[in-house]
Amino acid sequence: MAFFNGANHTATVEHLAFGAPCWVDPMSCDTAASRSFYLGVLGWGAGDADEQMGGYFQFFKDGVPVAGAAPNPSGGAMPDAWSVYLDSANADEALARASEHGGSVMLAGMKVADLGTMAVALNPGASIGVWAPDQFRGFGRLGEPGAAVWFEHERLRPGRGLLP
Repeated sequence: MAFFNGANHTATVEHLAFGAPCWVDPMSCDTAASRSFYLGVLGWGAGDADEQMGGYFQFFKDGVPVAGAAPNPSGGAMPDAWSVYLDSANADEALARASEHGGSVMLAGMKVADLGTMAVALNPGASIGVWAPDQFRGFGRLGEPGAAVWFEHERLRPGRGLLP
């Protein structure tokens, strides 16, 4: 995932296609440092951490949501990482399809207040988030300076490094 830092590619998001990336969030052992880093580098604003949501908070560009952030619950046992979520009408159906095609469920569909339902699937080699929106669609801005524009999938092979 990259953030565009040029001009002439502005998109305010009103609707995302099924299966399109619709949200991103880093999981960090030091959310205060992550907050400071992205505010400084990308010029984002940030909301307050919501303790009812496990300390989750959102980043904003011009008052519009562009990413979220969450504390790393593993205390460092898992590396800090960004997650990408794909738009889905039904998280449980998306997980079932992933399982039918060799994937597995890392996190079953979990209702997030009235915002939507999140889930995480593990395909052969990497995880991918699923977001079935209710009151929160995902990105408010995409493909402009300070907003997500490019998503890639990298997969590790144990003992062999990254696949091309």
